[in-house]
Amino acid sequence: QARPSFSGKMVNALDRMGMSEDGGGCMTIVHQAAKAFMDVSTVPEPRRQGWLAAVAESKMFNTICGLCVAMNCIFLVYSSDREMDNYNTMAAGPSSAFRYIEVAFVVFYSCEVGLRLWVHRMYFFISVDFTWNLLDLVLVIFGVLEMAVSMEAGVGQSNVNPSFMRVVRLFKVVKVLRVVRTLRFLSELRLLFKCLLGSLLSLTWSVLMILLIVYMFALLMVQGLAQDLRDQAEALTPQEARGLAVDFSSVGMGMLTLIQLTTGGKDWGNTFDRLWHIGGFLPWMLVAFVLFFDLAVWN
Repeated sequence: QARPSFSGKMVNALDRMGMSEDGGGCMTIVHQAAKAFMDVSTVPEPRRQGWLAAVAESKMFNTICGLCVAMNCIFLVYSSDREMDNYNTMAAGPSSAFRYIEVAFVVFYSCEVGLRLWVHRMYFFISVDFTWNLLDLVLVIFGVLEMAVSMEAGVGQSNVNPSFMRVVRLFKVVKVLRVVRTLRFLSELRLLFKCLLGSLLSLTWSVLMILLIVYMFALLMVQGLAQDLRDQAEALTPQEARGLAVDFSSVGMGMLTLIQLTTGGKDWGNTFDRLWHIGGFLPWMLVAFVLFFDLAVWN
């Protein structure tokens, strides 16, 4: 299996930047390392022999790994729900049975990664599936560290060190990434995931465009509302003015309000009524914003 050509793209990019291997400095080291890595990665992996290689490359082994990942996902749902339902009684940590099940999953993942690493050797890091291999390796490392930190912190004891528990909580967040491993065994989901990653750049620019539009409208609303409240300072009490300006008390709150109005988080009719009580053009600007977003931006 040949390594993808991103290392070759790196070398070409460095060449275009004028950072050749004769230029000296740190970039020369990077250039030479990229070329060496490209030379090594273009060498196809030899066919592995032996019963360990047969096990690692068998469909049965991949099926078992996929089922184990699916069972782990189900276990994470059940353990999280149980922890939420019993947050008072489980303050010191999960029960022994849950810890044993978690240890069993970590041991299985460690054996899986160790088997693949033993069979593929250096190709474990430069093969076509190197990204999935690195993800598996990182998850195994974090799983082992979580068990070590849990035992060191004395989970299940009454005098648990809060600093250790914060580290355990961080490991729990990383543990959620095990769900991503299901993509490795389901080609259809993996294809959709690649399409999603490919659209991240366009999504980023779209979000920035939406935030820019919301920012401009929020700025106009806050400035206009401040002027209207200033003009009606004698007719309104401070409590009434704060109640009418609750949705646009600042530019940040105004942006949050406008996002909620266009995503179902708030009923824009209530905000319209408060602005209508003040008068002026602000209620109609709010209607124009809602129509513009619903008919133009979201489409």
